[in-house]
Amino acid sequence: MIKGIVFDLDGTLWNSVDLLVSAWVETLKLMGYNVSRDYIKPLIGLNGREIARRIAGEDAVSKFLQYLDFFDKYIILHFNEAPLFNGAIETLSELRKRDIKVGLATSTPRRRLEVILDYYKIRQFFDTTVAGDEVLYSKPDPVIYLKAFSQLNIEPKNGMVVGDTEYDIIPAKRIGAFSVLVVNNKGRNVDEKPDFIVNKLNEIIELVDSLNKI
Repeated sequence: MIKGIVFDLDGTLWNSVDLLVSAWVETLKLMGYNVSRDYIKPLIGLNGREIARRIAGEDAVSKFLQYLDFFDKYIILHFNEAPLFNGAIETLSELRKRDIKVGLATSTPRRRLEVILDYYKIRQFFDTTVAGDEVLYSKPDPVIYLKAFSQLNIEPKNGMVVGDTEYDIIPAKRIGAFSVLVVNNKGRNVDEKPDFIVNKLNEIIELVDSLNKI
């Protein structure tokens, strides 16, 4: 019985991956690093500290924090380039009608997440949100999903994790939740196989309905 669903944000509900890659490219240039988009893109889904660490080592983490305001402002100024995915609002709304508790677990830090929730008018769809700077470890560590399910008062075995990368699938499997990879009409190759793959967000409604009939 699916009682609650915790969504990832970037690349799952929000078509933000290309924007985030651009923000990283420009921020890294200011930091003195020239890094290709192709190198950065597979890292989206990790928190900012972990991305900086993987790109340029431990010393880059403190340097990135010095440019965090630039990074955030770049993203906010380019919100118009990154809409929600088709079906995001409808899917979240339908889940609410079914009394499914809904959470959000994102590597995005809280101060930027608050702006996103208000700009895209999606705050009301979530029973809880957990930001990347509110947990000790980055995805794929499961702590962010454990915290979200705890705040929903739902055991992970009665929950579902919906994301677009293995950074979501790995923790879902570790905590015993159903794992769903949403590809949003884009090809995805992940080493960790999800329980289910959906092409579009609105397919989640049918999936939940079918699982809850079993």
